[in-house]
Amino acid sequence: MNGPRAGAVGVLCLRVAWCVAAARRPGASLHRWVGEAAESQGGGIALRALLLRSAIVDAAGVLAALRGLPLRPWLLASVAGDLADLTATLAADGDALPARARPLGALTAGGAAALTAALAAAGA
Repeated sequence: MNGPRAGAVGVLCLRVAWCVAAARRPGASLHRWVGEAAESQGGGIALRALLLRSAIVDAAGVLAALRGLPLRPWLLASVAGDLADLTATLAADGDALPARARPLGALTAGGAAALTAALAAAGA
């Protein structure tokens, strides 16, 4: 496995671990991003669904890499998810979010998108 591919697998594994851990307790994990909605039953359901969907996409990328299959489509799917998170955060009513939600969401989602896109571009 070449350097970029190994790096991509490492990043995907970290993404899976973070998503699964956050899905276990979305209120505690994501309150800074979405506020009190993370602690409501409906908000928890929606966040768990999004987190587990992301974990499945990233885990599929890891499996593809271990089987010697193309990894780029899975990386680009992860980038698309990060960009959706970024767009949703920036489009949200800022008054209804915690004070740091927009910059934190933009930094987290934008940074994850940039890193994952760079790995895809590097030929992972």
